[in-house]
Amino acid sequence: MSAGSFRRYSVGDRTAREVSRAVRRALIGPVRPRSRRSSMNRLMVAVVLSVFMIPSGLCAQEDQRVSVSLFGSYTIPMGMYAEKIGDNASLTRRFGLTYGSEAGLATPGFAFGLEVLTGVLTPNLAWAISVQGIINGVDNSEVEDLFEDEVNDSVDVSVENGHWIHIPLLTGLTYYVDLSTDLRIFGTLQAGINFTRQPYRRALVGGTPVEETTFTFAFDFGFAAGIGIEFLRSFQVGARYYGLDTPSYQGTRTLNPNYFPTIPRQETQISGDERSVSLIAIYVGYTL
Repeated sequence: MSAGSFRRYSVGDRTAREVSRAVRRALIGPVRPRSRRSSMNRLMVAVVLSVFMIPSGLCAQEDQRVSVSLFGSYTIPMGMYAEKIGDNASLTRRFGLTYGSEAGLATPGFAFGLEVLTGVLTPNLAWAISVQGIINGVDNSEVEDLFEDEVNDSVDVSVENGHWIHIPLLTGLTYYVDLSTDLRIFGTLQAGINFTRQPYRRALVGGTPVEETTFTFAFDFGFAAGIGIEFLRSFQVGARYYGLDTPSYQGTRTLNPNYFPTIPRQETQISGDERSVSLIAIYVGYTL
């Protein structure tokens, strides 16, 4: 039952618990059982936050040096994240625009971040904690061509979009191999949480807005693996692969009832729109 819909309940033969559930359903709708994915996300947050506390204990014992690096990246979408249209993409009078399953339509972008390195156990091993903001654009060309064919060849269809936003907060280990006094190579493996938001979209047919869809921030597991070269103990150049899992996005879709006359309601909630996210970042960094 939707919020705002009320039903008369007979309480004579109900237990207190049943009455409570009935009132909750009437006021805010049916209570959904906690999904396995939701439980796993909560467990993941607890594990990652615990792991973030490990370096402080090791540092207290080893008294190692802490360094801070700033870096900028050029990001290249990979896999389904880079696909320009997904399976079952369609335009219907009842449900609006559908890009197809998992396709991200993402284009190359950029990122800026910060990484804290703490020496642990051996001189060549460091515990890393990193955070960065990643932004990728959207390529609508194939989607617009498909929708234009479905509507009418003589009608112009355009889709405006925002940007993909990802904020991975990761922790892990970095290992260095000295080649000379001022030159060394390194590899890193990190994992943690990615906070992410799918781009908004605004579809126009013949210049008239027919759909507006916005999304809220979601989070999911993420990891990064990479290699690099460090010069003069201060400058880094490298590449990292980011596997940011398949976040389940929530949002709101608003359709124009003049264009979609058979829609059951003008505004609907989007729940569980899964989009796979992976990319390669080519970066340069500087240690403060």
